[in-house]
Amino acid sequence: MALKFVVLLIMSVLNFADSSNILSFCPTPSYSHQLSCLAIIQSLIDRGHNVTVFSCNPEILDPHPNLHMIDINMFYDVYLDYQRKNNFSLQKYLWPSECLLPIAEVLAIYMDIIFSSESMQNILRSNDTKFDLILYEGLYPGALALKHHYNVPSVVIFTVPLYIPVLYSMGNPINPSYLSSFVTNYSDKMTFYQRIINSFYTLYEMYVHNYYGYPKMDAVMKKYFGNDLPSSKELEMNNSLLILSGDLSQSYPIPLQPNTIQVGTLHIKPNKPLPKDLQNLMDNAKDGFIYFSLGSNMKGTSLPVDKRNAFMKAFKQFPKIKVLMKWESDIEFPDKPANVYLKKWLPQNDILAHKNLKLFITQGGHQSRQEAVHYGVPVLTLPLFWDQEWNAKKSEHEEAGLTINFFEITYDKVYQKLNELLTKDKYKRNMERLSAISKDKPTGGGETAAWWIEYVIRHKGAPQLRPAVKDLYWFQYLLLDIIAFISVLLFVFIYLIYFIAKRFLSQSPNKVKIKSQ
Repeated sequence: MALKFVVLLIMSVLNFADSSNILSFCPTPSYSHQLSCLAIIQSLIDRGHNVTVFSCNPEILDPHPNLHMIDINMFYDVYLDYQRKNNFSLQKYLWPSECLLPIAEVLAIYMDIIFSSESMQNILRSNDTKFDLILYEGLYPGALALKHHYNVPSVVIFTVPLYIPVLYSMGNPINPSYLSSFVTNYSDKMTFYQRIINSFYTLYEMYVHNYYGYPKMDAVMKKYFGNDLPSSKELEMNNSLLILSGDLSQSYPIPLQPNTIQVGTLHIKPNKPLPKDLQNLMDNAKDGFIYFSLGSNMKGTSLPVDKRNAFMKAFKQFPKIKVLMKWESDIEFPDKPANVYLKKWLPQNDILAHKNLKLFITQGGHQSRQEAVHYGVPVLTLPLFWDQEWNAKKSEHEEAGLTINFFEITYDKVYQKLNELLTKDKYKRNMERLSAISKDKPTGGGETAAWWIEYVIRHKGAPQLRPAVKDLYWFQYLLLDIIAFISVLLFVFIYLIYFIAKRFLSQSPNKVKIKSQ
């Protein structure tokens, strides 16, 4: 007993000695974003680090002595207010390109609220508060003002598929011939026409990020930290590490620099027991059941009546298959089929793990798709905004699911897609193949991310990970200066040949003139 106590004491001392103070920002008012970010926080506090985190959903993590949670749940209301004032709604279909400008604007509003908050001001005024690292979600480069303030390294987390401007900021090669913008939702194998469109939207993404997003963040940063602060672009270019929540089961293979790590799915936890009514319902669905949820942002109640009726009519054609639908109201809609069951809230992770589940109808959010892949469940995707069309097309490309364009939802299309997915085995087989790829890792995503964060701290920002390309101008990176130099040499060489040839010919003997008789 005494020996056990000594061992525990030594371990606690070593743990304390290795612990670091980390300041983290997870400000996006979206439950799925919060799950991924906070999974990394959980791994860090489990490994003995002290983490102060700004989060919209503090209830996701259990209280812990090493966790200092600052609740910014009111961001959900801030976002709703912004949507009302600017006629920007997530309760309808939005073209991916429509999201870029409004999102950049509202992100700056969030950072302004954080910097002006009493919690942040208390942190900044405290002489005793020191941090070893800034950890932030990649949509918020304004958080890097704290990197400069505390003179510490920074690590960025990105919870959605590959976002080109953030990849570029880490020195990763950006080539639109095979790297598709989420705005275009193409695969990595594009036609000539698709490469033209993809190149245009890649440049558009970069333009919005550089000339709209950065200036808005800069204005907020300088408001609280002064005009001598480096720009958010400069600070972002000096991030030590980029952590991507994804892997080759969820995106396409591309070359990544050593400072960019794909850790796989972050947020999936061991299954919990289902509520008794749900457990009985799904256990008794001997012919299988369908799970229908449009995620945490889009509500099932927002689905237009004609499109909802198209689904209900199609569900009636499969009376032996039960349908569990997320419906955020106590009032059921008329003519609901007998095989459809409505619930205001559903434990998605635990439902997707059930053996009788045959199909997941989803909006195609990144975290929802990760869960579908993890549990090997085919998907019928109704993409609505941001990266969802990109995710939907990836599932189609892998023949692990099908997509319905939001404007083309009709009974005939829904029935045809449902019948295809419920009767063809290839979709299930392919999703199980992706599931095997996703799970084939030595450690979980949270543990992998935590290890790399510790690596950055141990190596004082890990400058050895920084590729030299980050110090080149764009024309140097593209070798345009070399091409220009060689072109000038070639021009001079050709001109000299021409000049010498002309002189030589001009000095040749004159033709003999014949005198006339």
